[in-house]
Amino acid sequence: MWTHKEYITFYDPTVKQWDINYHNSDYVPTARWKAVGDYTGNMLYVLGGRTGDSNIELNVDFDLDDVFSYDFNSALYKSLGKVNPLLEKTYSNFALPKYKSSIVLVTPEKITMIDFANNEVIENIVLGEFLNHNSRYPHYIVGNNLYFINGFDELSIKSYDLKRLNGDEIQKNIYSLTDNTTESNPLKVVLIGFVSLVFF
Repeated sequence: MWTHKEYITFYDPTVKQWDINYHNSDYVPTARWKAVGDYTGNMLYVLGGRTGDSNIELNVDFDLDDVFSYDFNSALYKSLGKVNPLLEKTYSNFALPKYKSSIVLVTPEKITMIDFANNEVIENIVLGEFLNHNSRYPHYIVGNNLYFINGFDELSIKSYDLKRLNGDEIQKNIYSLTDNTTESNPLKVVLIGFVSLVFF
């Protein structure tokens, strides 16, 4: 999705050119860049990113904290809610690699697996493993190995065996991708009101 343009473009290899994907949706998410996304089956999933307001100033941008999907069969967008605040602000200039059903995000102390379809985030704490990971370059997964660029002045390629994440020494934080708190608040109010009626 291009900056200030609320539509999806795709590359058609049969005619070797880019084209616009036309939707049938009343709900259209905000245009963005630096979003995290995943394409699986006929579904596109998008998390956060940044946006701007061309009516204010083009060089000023803002955080986005939503998650949405786009179904290429029905041509419909769907809002999936707000990003769980437990997930640190996440941006990417590159398509993130996929391992099993999750996209993989690397930060200095974590390997974070984001599974959009199952609404799950798994943070694997790997202290010290990626301190010199250079995020200006993409990382790749081949088989079970995660390859990344290490260093800033002198660059080198390093790898990490993702099977190590199955070890007992790896601390994991597991939580839902979307934040259900805002959706549950009205239910709490209704329940409190019901209990008040029963006892008073």
